Amino acid sequence: MYKNYSSRPEIKKWKNELDKKYNISDMFFFGDFSNPGMRYEISKIREVSNNVIETQNTSQHYKKDFTDFIMLDSIYQRAMFAKDIDTFIIFTGDGHFTSVVKFLTNTCKKEVIVYAVRDCLSGMLKSAASKYIEIPTSEEIENMRISMVVNYLKKQKNAKSRRYITFLSAMEAVAARYGEDKENIRETMTKMLDGGIIRQERKFLPGGKQLKALYLDEEKLSGFDIIPEEKLVPNEKIRKENGK
Repeated sequence: MYKNYSSRPEIKKWKNELDKKYNISDMFFFGDFSNPGMRYEISKIREVSNNVIETQNTSQHYKKDFTDFIMLDSIYQRAMFAKDIDTFIIFTGDGHFTSVVKFLTNTCKKEVIVYAVRDCLSGMLKSAASKYIEIPTSEEIENMRISMVVNYLKKQKNAKSRRYITFLSAMEAVAARYGEDKENIRETMTKMLDGGIIRQERKFLPGGKQLKALYLDEEKLSGFDIIPEEKLVPNEKIRKENGK
């Protein structure tokens, strides 16, 4: 999710949304938490569950990731011995889970909801599930991109640079900073321009040259949930920028 959308799952928000629809008996998180990126998430996970299953392979010679096997074994056991559970909610896009989902729906007559990162969901798994939900949603993606542009323009304003920012320079800088596709940022900025969130003013430069400088209208942001910079950029990058 970070690689494709410069974001991480909002675990607590996700859990709160599930609580509105289901009576959750248990929630388990599986992962190789020796990975620094995964280890960073443990504190967030423990806000919603203490069932954190470490799947690290400690073998020095065989480095296969056993996470999916351990998850599958756990799901099969729950299905066989927890007869009172009528719904399984599984967060994965891995096609290896197609068989267990079919077993749950066809043999055990359970409802199976699959959550997955957008564009990372196996077609077979999607077909096998009772229902699937991809995150982030298109609305969340657009909000993330708006937040990227807003954070960048605010940062440039606080820097009090004498250099004018143009639509093109901002688009390229935002795309580079967050690893986003330039065309996606261009589309978002065009919508922001149409909505008045950003505006362009003609400026005259020495030698008779002119350009359209880009400005942020912060009063137009009241209806948006702007994501803080630290949630969009990895902590390692921020520490490096701050010289720490």
